[in-house]
Amino acid sequence: MPDRLRQRILLTWLACASCVASLSAAEVEAGAEQPYRVTRWTTDQGLPQNRISCLKQTRDGYLKIGI
Repeated sequence: MPDRLRQRILLTWLACASCVASLSAAEVEAGAEQPYRVTRWTTDQGLPQNRISCLKQTRDGYLKIGI
C-alpha cells in the first residue's frame, strides 16, 4: 500500500475516533447535570396494586399514574 494512501486512512480513522470521543464526552456532561431518579412505589405507598400500566408527567411536575 502506498504511503500516501496509508496516511490518508490513518487520518480518517483518527478524525472518526475524535468525533466519537467528543460526542461521548458531551453525553456524559449532559447526564451529569440531571441524573435520573428512580423511586419504587408499591401498595405500601398507597397504590391500589403493585402494577401500573401508564405513567405521565405534567408540565408542572405532577405524575399521573394509570392502573
